[in-house]
Amino acid sequence: MPYLWLNETGSAPEISGASFLARGEPPLARLELKAHSSLSARGFVLVIGAMFAFALVPLLSVLGSQVFWVLLPFVMGALGLLWWALKHSWADKDVQEELSVWTDRIRLRHRPARGPEKSWEANTYWAAVHLHPARGAHRNYITLTGGEDGREVELGSFLTETERALLHPQLRRLLDSAAASNLPL
Repeated sequence: MPYLWLNETGSAPEISGASFLARGEPPLARLELKAHSSLSARGFVLVIGAMFAFALVPLLSVLGSQVFWVLLPFVMGALGLLWWALKHSWADKDVQEELSVWTDRIRLRHRPARGPEKSWEANTYWAAVHLHPARGAHRNYITLTGGEDGREVELGSFLTETERALLHPQLRRLLDSAAASNLPL
């Protein structure tokens, strides 16, 4: 699954009203989100190998003639282009987000495929998670608000509509519980 709760249960933790962590302690909950890659390293090798094998079939029929040397650069160029396209696609999918929740704050780190890491932080009491059923071309768009800078940040843009719909209630429960744990008695 492209998102994973980093705890013993692998699901959103239940935070009791007695939970409180001071600054510097590990977070109550950590959520890791990664873009899904449908092609594994083994699959990559198989695709390149199959392309090479299928490209050899027409080349074998002209083996030993001058046509072979005319076709060879085009076949190898197509193979190289496929290699480059698959590698480039893998690099584009190397996007990660990490959401950490303490009782007093929430932090989102976004590591794009290229460029610097971006982060957003807010007090859990003011932080809110929103699900937008339809926002432009996106469905079930999740955003976080409540940071000091006033920005609205998107969470899990690379997840599917269904995954975002499943993630939203878990995040809402978690933020509500964390914020309630930080209230003074």
